[in-house]
Amino acid sequence: IFVSLPIVGLGCVPVFADSDPRTMIISPEGIKARITKKTRAVVVVHLFGQPAPMDEILAVTRPHHLKVVEDCAQAFDCYYKGRKAGTIGDVVCFSLQQSKHITSGEGGIVATDDPEIYKRAVLYSNCGMPWYQYGLPAPKSERVAGLPTRGHFAFGHNYRMSELQGAVALAQLAKIGEFSKARMDMVEIIESELRGVPGISLAYRYPDTQPNYWAYPVWVPTGLGGYSEINYLEVVYQQMQKSRRTSVGYPLPDYVQYAPGACPQAEAAAKRLRTISTFLLSVDAESVRKSARGIRETVEKAGKA
Repeated sequence: IFVSLPIVGLGCVPVFADSDPRTMIISPEGIKARITKKTRAVVVVHLFGQPAPMDEILAVTRPHHLKVVEDCAQAFDCYYKGRKAGTIGDVVCFSLQQSKHITSGEGGIVATDDPEIYKRAVLYSNCGMPWYQYGLPAPKSERVAGLPTRGHFAFGHNYRMSELQGAVALAQLAKIGEFSKARMDMVEIIESELRGVPGISLAYRYPDTQPNYWAYPVWVPTGLGGYSEINYLEVVYQQMQKSRRTSVGYPLPDYVQYAPGACPQAEAAAKRLRTISTFLLSVDAESVRKSARGIRETVEKAGKA
C-alpha cells in the first residue's frame, strides 16, 4: 500500500500486478499482464528483505522501455547474483524509518546512476534549488526587478535530511554487516523451530540470492491465524459500499476499480502468511523462538483435530 502513495501524489494511477505466491514479490508474469501503452514505470518491492528475480523482471520491462524503481525499504544489504539489491534498476529508494535495518528515526535515501534522475531528485528534495557541492553545475541566476534570485529552478519540497539524522544514519550504515548477522541469527532460530513441520512452508529464496530479512515470512494452512477476509473493518467497509463513498466522503469512480480478484495469486497467498519480526530493538532470540513455537504448536494442534 505505501508504495502506491507517492504514485498517487504525482497524479498517476497505480496499477497493481500479481505476485509470486511463494514470496509475495511482484512476478514477471504479473507485470506482463498489466503493461499497457500508458505504463511508464514498474516498482519492484524487495519484500521482507527478499531480493526479487530482477533478470526475469527486466526481461519483461526493457522491451517496453519502462523505468524500474527498486523499493529497498525492507532490503538493506541483500544480494541478487552477487549484486546488491538496489543497484540493478534505474533508481532505488531506501527507508530509514525506525523499524528498518538501519534508521535515523525517519527519512530515506534515493540512489541512481542516471544523471538526469539524480538532478531532478536533488532539486525536488531541496525546494527546487541545486546543491552545487553534490555534483550539479551551478546554474546562472537571473535577475528579477534588478535583484538576483535565490535560484529556485524547479518545483520542490523541503525534504532535506538534517545533519543529525545524517550522522546517525552514516554511523549505522558502517555497522550494517553486524546488524545483518544479528538478524540472520534470528532467522536460523525461526527455521530450526519450523523446519519439517507438516503444513508449514519456510521463506522461499530465489536462486543465487542472499536475503536479509526485515521480517521472516512463514506460510501456514488457511484459517490458522493468517489473513482473514472478515476483519474489524468489515462492517465499516460494507456501510461505505452502500453509499459508494469512502470514509472521508468522496465518491469512488467507476473507472478505477481495485476489486478482490485483481491479483488472485497475491490474495490467496496473503491468507496463509504470517511474519515474525527480526527488528533488533523490539525482539531477541527468546521472543523470536516463542513466536516460531507458537506458530508450530498451532499448526500441529490443527493437524491433530
